[in-house]
Amino acid sequence: MILDQIEAIGKYKGIHPNLDIAIEAILNGDLNQRVTGKYAIKENDVFYMVQVYDTKDQKDVRFETHHNYLDIQWMVKGEEIMGFQIESDLTIDEPYDNERDIAFYNGTGQNIIVNQGRFAIFFPNEGHQPSVAVEAAIPVMKIVVKVKW
Repeated sequence: MILDQIEAIGKYKGIHPNLDIAIEAILNGDLNQRVTGKYAIKENDVFYMVQVYDTKDQKDVRFETHHNYLDIQWMVKGEEIMGFQIESDLTIDEPYDNERDIAFYNGTGQNIIVNQGRFAIFFPNEGHQPSVAVEAAIPVMKIVVKVKW
């Protein structure tokens, strides 16, 4: 897992070719679409989703993992808690779905606060629990970049 300011994302180039494509798109301002939906950067290898929602109480949000994609979760507006835990310390709630590249878990982990202008990268098989309210539920806008690993 990586947590940093969005303007510092360039220092993470070189980890994986598809991650480099995502980082270049962010640095070049190519993710300027702010209408909710899914948008291609490089077909199914690198794409992003604009999400607008209200944060939730932590007890109402499950952990998730992905096997084939990493997530760059960039907070554009607002703030939220993202839980983090290694997959083996979580209890499976919904088995892995290969078509959706996701499994859901129950458990507890470490909490990080992702404020406006920050991002978190969750690598495949790293448990993460996004969308959690810091104090009370608030509306947020987040861009999630999916990067094929």
